[in-house]
Amino acid sequence: MMATTQTTTSRPVLLWIVVLLLGGGAVLALVAGDGIGQLLPRGDRIAVELEGYRITPEQLALPVEETVTLELANSGVFAHNLAIGRDPVIEAGNIVGFGEDLLAVSEVSATPSHALVRPVDASVPTTISVEPGATVEVELLVPSELAGTWEFGCFQGSGCEARVGVSATVVVE
Repeated sequence: MMATTQTTTSRPVLLWIVVLLLGGGAVLALVAGDGIGQLLPRGDRIAVELEGYRITPEQLALPVEETVTLELANSGVFAHNLAIGRDPVIEAGNIVGFGEDLLAVSEVSATPSHALVRPVDASVPTTISVEPGATVEVELLVPSELAGTWEFGCFQGSGCEARVGVSATVVVE
């Protein structure tokens, strides 16, 4: 008579295998941006570093109809006057305004409040002023009709033209 051996797998081991498989699927869905990934909460704070003629990160993704806080930290030696717009108005080779100014038509506030500069002249963009060594927090809620791609950068004064690379892309979706 032949002896048979019976192999058993304990329930905790099976449970861990299922958890690992499901967890891997959730990670893949999050990276792919669909399925379970859509259900996970998004961050509501984005750190942005301003250093010389560079903005990091070079692309920001903002959700429509959700308040996001941008933490603008200027580690450089000169002030930045930041605007977000599209359809740039160019004079003498410099961007001096936008056909569409995202900050002028969105809900926006800044801490400290004097950092938000709303001009009287509508042809001049609304800007956020960030002095060297300072951090400004900007709360921004973009309406759904403004979804799309925008240019974000320092476009005025002291050599802060978009032509020298002080810009980033903002994708509102």
